Amino acid sequence: MKVVLTKGVAKLGRAGEVKEVADGYARNFLIPRGFAALATPKKLQELLAEDARRAAQEAREDERAKKLAQTLAGTTLALTLSANEEGTLYAAVHAQQIAEALSAQGFRVSADQVEFPKEPVKRVGEYSVMIRCGSECSARVRLEVLRKN
Repeated sequence: MKVVLTKGVAKLGRAGEVKEVADGYARNFLIPRGFAALATPKKLQELLAEDARRAAQEAREDERAKKLAQTLAGTTLALTLSANEEGTLYAAVHAQQIAEALSAQGFRVSADQVEFPKEPVKRVGEYSVMIRCGSECSARVRLEVLRKN
């Protein structure tokens, strides 16, 4: 029996896939528990329409991410923070601070998109920070950490 999986099932497949399963498995387990529906022509057509809609949405998101990466490239952020005489910050720079500084410049970036270098930023100076714009694109932003007088 052909079924369309409505939810992911271990060792069978992911949601949206069409699978050939035993009649009893479909009637007694998958369909009653809401894991699958019969693969009728109407259901298959709905599945194709959903796939096309999802592909178009992903293409729009990728395009937005590429535009954001292009506009972010070469951007310089300046953060003025409290530091001692040697230039050591009293508190390390956090991703949230960078996201807020970018949003102040008009970019829509969340803190989980910010990737720091291997070591945390704890000193005054210039740093390069990576911003993940999408699944396949990112941009480097120059971060200047200045000492507050």
